[in-house]
Amino acid sequence: MKKLFFGLLFASTATFSAQAQLSFSDVKKSDLADEMKIEGDFQFAKSWEDKNAVNYIIVTQTPVKEKKDKQGNDASNQELYVYHYLMNEGNEYVLMRKVQDYVRDCPLDLKLEFLENSLTLTDLDKDGIGEVTFVYRLACRGDVSGSEQKL
Repeated sequence: MKKLFFGLLFASTATFSAQAQLSFSDVKKSDLADEMKIEGDFQFAKSWEDKNAVNYIIVTQTPVKEKKDKQGNDASNQELYVYHYLMNEGNEYVLMRKVQDYVRDCPLDLKLEFLENSLTLTDLDKDGIGEVTFVYRLACRGDVSGSEQKL
C-alpha cells in the first residue's frame, strides 16, 4: 500500500512540476523571424514554450527624440513597446498583444525605463499557458520626485 501511495504522490508532484516549470530562454535579435514586425530599437527578447506553442516577448524602445513643443520650447519624446508573438502550428508568427506607452512633449527630464528584472513567467491557474508580467517606469519631471510605475 505504501508503494502505491508513494507512486500516486510522485505522479501528482511530477504533473505539478511539469506545469510549474515554464521558464524563459534568451533570444538574440538575429534569431527573430522577419515576420515579427517591431518598432523602436531592440532591447531584449525572451521565449518560452507552453500549451499554446512557442511564445516570444520582445522589448523595444525608441531613442529620445528632441523636438519643439507647440509653444516653440524644447521638448522630448520617447516610446516603449512590448510585443507578444506566438508561433502557431503552421509555423506562422501571430502578434498576440502589443503594449505601447510613451512620454511626449517633455520639457524637463524624461524617463522611460523597462525593468528587465521584473519580467516574470508564471502559470498561476495551472492551465499550461504562461502568464507574463513586467514593470516599467515613466516620468517627465524637473525635480527628484518619483516616477510613475506600471505593472
